Amino acid sequence: MADSVVLNRQSYCKILLHVFKYPHCALNGLLLAQKQKGKESKPPHIVDTVPLFHLNIGLTPMMEVALSQVDAYCRAKNLVIAGYYQANESFTANSPDLVSCRVTEKIAEHFGDAVLLMVENDKLKSEVENAAFTVYSVHDGKAKKRDVHKVQVQGAGTAAAITATLLATKQHWQLVDFDNHLDDVSLDWTNADVCEKIRCAL
Repeated sequence: MADSVVLNRQSYCKILLHVFKYPHCALNGLLLAQKQKGKESKPPHIVDTVPLFHLNIGLTPMMEVALSQVDAYCRAKNLVIAGYYQANESFTANSPDLVSCRVTEKIAEHFGDAVLLMVENDKLKSEVENAAFTVYSVHDGKAKKRDVHKVQVQGAGTAAAITATLLATKQHWQLVDFDNHLDDVSLDWTNADVCEKIRCAL
């Protein structure tokens, strides 16, 4: 079992843009990684995220629709669903609930190193330099907190600066989650435009 989780700057930025777009809501999303060859256990290297829901994160039929679409997207891009992230509604509530545990446990059936990242709302500052996550992984079929797990953000200072710039220019309002997509299917849940802005920033 890997003892760390690596986020590239795109995945880090998109999680925070989702959180800042809906600071009053519980929200969630999926973590995507490059598909690995062989069975060697490596730190999950998260290269992208898919923002899911902010209206009702526990609505099972909509979750199944989203997972099916994202799985098809991953197969086409040689990616794998490697985990799940969630931010709770309450500022002081940082623990996973039944929904986050069940979804992560389901992901772990297909990706053994699946992780759950809980956003620590009370450590999240508007300047985004102190964004923090608690990491859970699946052991014996159950999601459990792992003190040995650490989150590494590639180029953390640059990633924080890019996120701050995007927030200052209100780009978080352009982020599309599955709730937005289901309201208007013309909206792109892969967020290609936002990803391009992240790549071109700085």
